[in-house]
Amino acid sequence: MRTDRQVAEGLTLTVTYVDRSHTTRTRSLAEATAHTPALAATARRNAALAGSVSGVADGAWVG
Repeated sequence: MRTDRQVAEGLTLTVTYVDRSHTTRTRSLAEATAHTPALAATARRNAALAGSVSGVADGAWVG
């Protein structure tokens, strides 16, 4: 994003479960940003709201 001088105004997380059902969580940011820590924190909040998501444990990305 930064190399293209783009910013995000929000993030959307869509989780597809084994049974093909979906959960979608969208968060708007207080201000548009390309700042990685702000985007990562918002992504973690979305994942926590979506429930148990593979790769997320205790609100932190695992990998």
